[in-house]
Order: sequence, then C-alpha cells, then structure tokens
Amino acid sequence: MSAFDLAFLSNRGLYIPSPQLGDGFIAFILAVVMAIVLSVGLFRFNKTYQIKTGQLRRTWPFAAVLIIGLPLLAQWLFGAALHWDVPALRGFNFRGGMVLIPELAALTLALSVYTSAFIAEIIRAGIQAVPYGQHEAARSLGLRYARSLFPRHCE
Repeated sequence: MSAFDLAFLSNRGLYIPSPQLGDGFIAFILAVVMAIVLSVGLFRFNKTYQIKTGQLRRTWPFAAVLIIGLPLLAQWLFGAALHWDVPALRGFNFRGGMVLIPELAALTLALSVYTSAFIAEIIRAGIQAVPYGQHEAARSLGLRYARSLFPRHCE
C-alpha cells in the first residue's frame, strides 16, 4: 500500500522518506545563528537609541530580512542543507528512506489514541462543569452559549 509513492506500508513496516544532511547544512546552521545574533543586536541597539533620543525606529523589517535572507543566501552559495531520501520499491524490497517496524507504528498509534481519549474526557468534563445558572445569566445578558462557556475555562 502506498501514499503518493512517498510512503509505503507493508508487513515489514512503514517506509517513509528520511532527511539526509546536505553539503551546506553547517553553513545553513551558522547563517541561522548569525542572523538571530545580528537581529538581537539590532533590537538592543534600537532600544538604546530609543532611550537616548526618544525616537522609535522600525527594526522588524531588517530583522526579518536578516533571519530569512541570510540562511537563503547560505543555501544558495553552499548548496542544500537537507535533501530527502525517498523509499522506492526495488524487486521485492524497498530501498532508501527509513523503516518503522510494525510494532513501533502500532505502539505509536495506540498511545496517541489512548492519550487523546484522556484529553477529550478532560475537556468534556470541563464543559459539563459549567453550572446551568451561569448559562441562564449569560442568556439574560444576550450572550450566546459559547460566549458563556469559554471564559469559564480560561480561569
């Protein structure tokens, strides 16, 4: 069974694409760190300028250009940071990607469903805990049901 020829499910496991580090990965990470450091420095410089002169400058466009542009420039100069190894059917087996054994996939699915059931039960109990008198009072003020329900759960 396959999903868009990217993921395959068989009795041997779930085969999914795996990220592979490219040639420019280290340069990309350094560019991200440098962009964040420069942006923080720019914001601090702007804060001291505001304290001294009382004028506020816009720095977020420059920080956005730094945080987006510098890593893109590094990727353009040094190559892709990541590429995907997509599994493919070769003969009777799959090559490439990574495999999740059936037991691990079943365990992950079971724990996800089990935990989400507990979360759903907590939310249902919280909704039912709102007293009927509070809904009557909200309706007398002209509020809808949801308007009287949500603020109670934010406390």
